[in-house]
Amino acid sequence: MITTRHTVKAYDADLKALSDITLDMLKRACAMLAISIDALNTKNAEKAKSVIPKDDAVDKLESSGDSLAIRIIATRQPMGDDLRMVISAIKVNNDIERIADYASNIAKRTGKLIHNNATDDPCIDQCTKNIIAMAKDVEDVGTKVTQLISNPSKEKATDVHKNDANINAHYANNVTEISKCMQKNAQHVQACTHFIFIAKELERIGDHFKNIAESIYYRVEGVELSKKIS
Repeated sequence: MITTRHTVKAYDADLKALSDITLDMLKRACAMLAISIDALNTKNAEKAKSVIPKDDAVDKLESSGDSLAIRIIATRQPMGDDLRMVISAIKVNNDIERIADYASNIAKRTGKLIHNNATDDPCIDQCTKNIIAMAKDVEDVGTKVTQLISNPSKEKATDVHKNDANINAHYANNVTEISKCMQKNAQHVQACTHFIFIAKELERIGDHFKNIAESIYYRVEGVELSKKIS
C-alpha cells in the first residue's frame, strides 16, 4: 500500500507496481500451500501435482520485482520511507519465493504419500490430521501476512512475528508423534519421513512469514523489530 504521493506520478506508479508484485506473489504462494494441504487431506494426487508448475510464475514475478526495484533505485534515487519500501520489497519477495518452493515440495511429498497408499493406516491417518492442524495455523498466519502487505503497520507486523512460536510448537509436537508412529511399525518409516519433511517445510514457511513481518516493521518504523522486543 502506497500512502505517499510524489510530484512525478510515474514514481508513484512504479512504487505501486512493486507493491502489487509483492501482493500477487504472496497470494499465489498462499494458494499453492492451501491446494497442497487440501490435496493431502482429500488424498487427491492430481490436485497435488497441479501445484508444482505454479512455482514458475512466482519465480518470474520475483525476477520482475527485482528488476523494477533496481530501476527505481537507479532512476529515482529513493530516500527515507521510499528507500525502505523498495529494499523491504526485495527482501519480502525473496521470502515469498521460498514459501512457494516449500509449498511445491509439500505437494511433491503429498503425491508420493498418495501414490504409495501410505495414507490408509490409522497411525498414518493421525499423522496426517496433525500435519493438517499445523498447516491450518500456518495458513492463518499467511492470511495475516496478506493483510500486513496490503496495509502495513507495526501492530500487524508484531502480531505475525509472535505467531511463529505457535508454529514452532506444532512442529516439535509433530516430530514427536511421527517418531512414535515410526517406532510402532517399521513399514511406516518411509511415509513418516515424508511427514517429517512436510512438517519442517511448514515450519520454514512460518519462519519466512516471520521474516516478512520483520521487513515490514522496519519499512514502517525504520528500526528492527528484533531490537524492539529484545
